[in-house]
Amino acid sequence: MKTSRSNPATAAAPVLALDIGNVCIALQPTECANVFGYPSVEALLSKHPRMGPWTVLLETGRMSEADYIRRLAEEADISEDRVITAMDLVLGPELPGLADFLQAATETGLRPVFMSDVSTIHYRLLQERLTFLHFIHGAVLSYEVGCQKPAAGMYEAMEREYCDGRPPALYVDDKLENIEAARERGWNCYRFGNFREATERLGHCRP
Repeated sequence: MKTSRSNPATAAAPVLALDIGNVCIALQPTECANVFGYPSVEALLSKHPRMGPWTVLLETGRMSEADYIRRLAEEADISEDRVITAMDLVLGPELPGLADFLQAATETGLRPVFMSDVSTIHYRLLQERLTFLHFIHGAVLSYEVGCQKPAAGMYEAMEREYCDGRPPALYVDDKLENIEAARERGWNCYRFGNFREATERLGHCRP
């Protein structure tokens, strides 16, 4: 499942490329680890190091949901239902102020598009839970592209699919390595801190 592609009326608008985790929605990795019986993700992966590479395979479309859930259940000796519960708990609430930010971006003339490292499982859950999807005009997703940020393929896909081969007007992400990779491509970036600052950056992106 993916967010709808842009319609012809908005396709020419400059793009606001938007990460999802800890920019649009809070991530709760500790709650996930607790279901497996560990106090943190670090502790979980220390005991079960294969889970990390399996997650990368899932999020790059190289492992099926069923295979991933089965492997984690067998590795941790818990039921598949518990694994599904753990994955559900990774996703927390929408971040306060997001809807106002997206409204401001739209009024500025920008076209918000997701650019996220995400699995099919979590993207499906996001589609069911997020209340602001009417602002979103498309998505570049790691499980479709076959790689994760900061790999060049994610940035190339955004430029190719939504920006006519050019950089987006603004890219917002919380991870420094992703921002640095974008800046090397000449992208205008904001490393997410809060929506007040992010909204101020919109003033430099008017079409």
